Amino acid sequence: MHTVDFSLRYPTDPAHVPGMLADADFQAAVARATSAESFDISSDGSPDAAFTLTIVRVMAADGLPAAARSLVGDRLTVRQTEKFAAPAGPERRAAITVTVDKAPVMVQGTETLRRQTSGVTEHLLHLAVTSSMPFFGSTIEQAAAPVITRALELQESAARDWLAR
Repeated sequence: MHTVDFSLRYPTDPAHVPGMLADADFQAAVARATSAESFDISSDGSPDAAFTLTIVRVMAADGLPAAARSLVGDRLTVRQTEKFAAPAGPERRAAITVTVDKAPVMVQGTETLRRQTSGVTEHLLHLAVTSSMPFFGSTIEQAAAPVITRALELQESAARDWLAR
């Protein structure tokens, strides 16, 4: 298992962030930023209460090593599920799971939205990257970590642009 801890900052109040995350236009901006070829988003519930957000992105696998492409093919289908609890107190929490079809890797963890300063939300992610690949699992987990970090950086940038409009 490899752990990724990451903090994003959004220039908005924490009450607005779940709605942003569940917004199809915002997710389209994230999909473009991460070079997704296509995406689908669905939400069950309301961002004002408990809700589940599911995002499926299809991405080219051309950036992967040849050995990895032999497992997943030319395209990756990335499935991300975020289960947000209802608002309670000063923080909002969610469980996150990310899987990649035909790839022996999974990401599971927690998200916390909290006010950092007036008008700024901190989005903390604590993620565990695991691989079921015998002998090479640790290598796969370590290789996935910078990809996850880059995707989160792109999400933060997309959020800043989206909130500034």
